[in-house]
Amino acid sequence: MLLTAALAACGGNHEAGPLVEQWSLVEELRYGAEDGPGSLADIRGIVLGDSGHLLVLDFKDQQIHVFDSLGTYLRAIGRRGQGPGEFGNANGMLRAPDGRIWINDPDNGRFTVLASDGSLHATHPVRIGGYGYLWQAWFDSSGTLYESVSVRVD
Repeated sequence: MLLTAALAACGGNHEAGPLVEQWSLVEELRYGAEDGPGSLADIRGIVLGDSGHLLVLDFKDQQIHVFDSLGTYLRAIGRRGQGPGEFGNANGMLRAPDGRIWINDPDNGRFTVLASDGSLHATHPVRIGGYGYLWQAWFDSSGTLYESVSVRVD
């Protein structure tokens, strides 16, 4: 924005004052609701699913909310708990190159893996010694999962 203002100030008739382009924001699409199904409170992950569906991990209710490409709420995946497909403290979600969706769940000591359609594919137990606000992880193009881990050394 500063560059635009500086460039506009450099050209044109300075006696009339600098030309500054006026911008306005226009909402084109809204996901979620203020209350009820599809409401979002504390987003910890967003991935694009099959057919343009948007999957949003909400930390507050420990659910993944699914929206279609137009922003219409479709359904929730999972819930708070310890069983298969349930989350204890999920704080991150990634889509792997093969389309599967990985959710970090430190309280349950595992990664939950969903198929690209949102169905439960697998769980992988993992010892998690600590975690931050957001899961710091990524996949490379070959599908290897990397996770940033901080270690305190006394």
